[in-house]
Amino acid sequence: MLLTRQAAKPITICRTMNYKVGLTIHNCFDVEAANKEEAEDKVRTLGVHEILNDAQYEITYVDKDE
Repeated sequence: MLLTRQAAKPITICRTMNYKVGLTIHNCFDVEAANKEEAEDKVRTLGVHEILNDAQYEITYVDKDE
């Protein structure tokens, strides 16, 4: 039995860093309510998917995490 040596594969070193990324989410809801507090309560009881559906966002900062 003949043993052969395989060619060495080049090693790629990829250094990554951690970043903190801040974002602001914007959304608007039309709510029918008797007063301001009731309108606010109705929006507060919405689920995550309902709140984020059709929301717009903008990245406000990216900082290197030390």
